[in-house]
Amino acid sequence: MGKAGTIYNSYIEIVQTLDRIIDVKDSYTFSHATRARQYAKLIAKKMELEKDIVRRIEYASLMHDIGKVGISESILKKDYCLTEQEKDVMKVHPIIGYNII
Repeated sequence: MGKAGTIYNSYIEIVQTLDRIIDVKDSYTFSHATRARQYAKLIAKKMELEKDIVRRIEYASLMHDIGKVGISESILKKDYCLTEQEKDVMKVHPIIGYNII
């Protein structure tokens, strides 16, 4: 495996570790990012996108919920419907993720 392959594998491992952190905080979506990665990669390949674009899509799919680390566990682990205010808080997680990335 060349240097690029090693860097790629290291990056994926780091992102997967972040995904596992989210899984611990939000068990409802356990392994969601891993499934999203698999589907995104399959779709991108089916679209016959360039290898580099497929890889970027794969990275993005793993990171799409990283902003949940900034959301209260009382909201993430709530057993029943969210209030409108809690829904508004959840809508902020993409912005938190953007700032993290």
